[in-house]
Formats: sequence, structure tokens, C-alpha cells
Amino acid sequence: WTGHRFQALGGIRCPRGVVEAKASAEAIREMVTRLLPSGVTDAEYRLNFRFLGLDGAMLAGEPFPENLPNEIFVLIETLSEDKALAARVCALARYNLLHYFYPGIVATGGNLALGSVPTEVYVGDAYEWSVYHLMRSEPMEHFTVETRVMG
Repeated sequence: WTGHRFQALGGIRCPRGVVEAKASAEAIREMVTRLLPSGVTDAEYRLNFRFLGLDGAMLAGEPFPENLPNEIFVLIETLSEDKALAARVCALARYNLLHYFYPGIVATGGNLALGSVPTEVYVGDAYEWSVYHLMRSEPMEHFTVETRVMG
């Protein structure tokens, strides 16, 4: 068990907002740290931004990072052992992404299209696990390959 998980979902359509999304997320990370009550450290929570359409699925493995889309889907995710802290971090991150003044901003009505209310949703307990076994084997020894001719 790694904690309580909250998420906020939205979209960015502004071409400058798409270009500045990663830099904005880093600036917001710092803002959230400053806005939390004194004594709360970033070791007490995790704040993740995923920008699907930009690189949110493949992350550093994106084969064509220079191809910027017209719009991106934003997933803000927070984890903390303290449920109230996870909720607060998610709300701060969402609010500040919505109203962040990135370089070259044109419209000031909001950077993030939000599809639902409440905007921060508790999605339950989060768990991490891994399976790590070392054993000698041939590359395809543990897989069955079957070919069928259809039609």
C-alpha cells in the first residue's frame, strides 16, 4: 500500500499551453510545495502529471517528440498516506495549472478544460508491486506460439 490516490482530469488546447505543458508542471510542482502548510514536505506526497498526446503514455520513450499535437489530455495524480493531504495537493496542482501564466500566454480565462465536477476525484487506495525472478531459460521457452490460417 502506497497511499490514497486523487486525480484531476482536463485538456489543454492552446498551442502555447501545449508547448509549455512540461515546464508549467515543474513550476506548479514548486508552487504546491510553497503553498502547503509549514512543515509539510514533498516526501509526504507524490504529485504526477501525465500529458497524454504529448508523451503521457510513452514518457521518455516517445519516438517523435518533435510532433506536437493540437491538444493534450492532462492527468494530475497525487498519492499520500494522508488522504486529506493527497486531496489538497491535487486541488492545488489543478487550480494552479488552470490559472498558470506560462510564457506567451494569450487568453487568461483558464488553461485547462475540465470535464467534470468535482474536479478532484478520490480513486481509492494505491498499491505498488513487482515480480522479480531470475532464472535461466531460452527466449521463448515460457511462451506458446500458435499460428492459425483464417478463412
